[in-house]
Amino acid sequence: MPSETCMTFVDLMEAQKFAISSNNHMQKLQDNGRNPRHCIDIDKLLERLRRKYHTQGPSFLYGSYPNLKDSTWEIFERDHRDYSSKQKEINNSMGVEIALNATTLRVEAKYRPKAAEKKDKTTFIILTGHRGMMPAVKCVLGCNIRVEIWGWKSGFAKAYLDLAVNNDLLSVYWLDSIFEDICFTMYRSTGKVKGVNDKTIMLNH
Repeated sequence: MPSETCMTFVDLMEAQKFAISSNNHMQKLQDNGRNPRHCIDIDKLLERLRRKYHTQGPSFLYGSYPNLKDSTWEIFERDHRDYSSKQKEINNSMGVEIALNATTLRVEAKYRPKAAEKKDKTTFIILTGHRGMMPAVKCVLGCNIRVEIWGWKSGFAKAYLDLAVNNDLLSVYWLDSIFEDICFTMYRSTGKVKGVNDKTIMLNH
């Protein structure tokens, strides 16, 4: 039975990783101190990930997402230690949310036919690449719910590819293949900012 609805879970730091690394290859401009920066348009990203589903359930966004002004990107690109320390927190929060939603669907499906039908028609779309998300992914699969994992080829955990070979409920897709659809170029100034904001967001569409 094909899936008709989806729930989406996005690691914002992972989503921006490839765009940030590509900035090292962009030519800097000398016009008023403004430099081009690749950024991921989160709205376009979500639309692209969910476009084939008739019903689009809630989307959960996790992590630190920089303000697209001034020199925020310089801070975001430079301070690797700070953001690496936060990745574990993101994985934990995201993993708990994924497992909780999957378990809720499974339990409800035991007692209500409509809930069982909903579970069978639902796919979890997870944007990650870290092996640390594996327990949550296995939990969803253990609930007999389909999973799509989207990630960048660079740094993607091979364990997900191995798992997909032996589990028909799991599919892996590359964000690299849709980069041009979800990326835009921002010309940032060199003004000073204090930092970035931590966000965990749920979007209901």
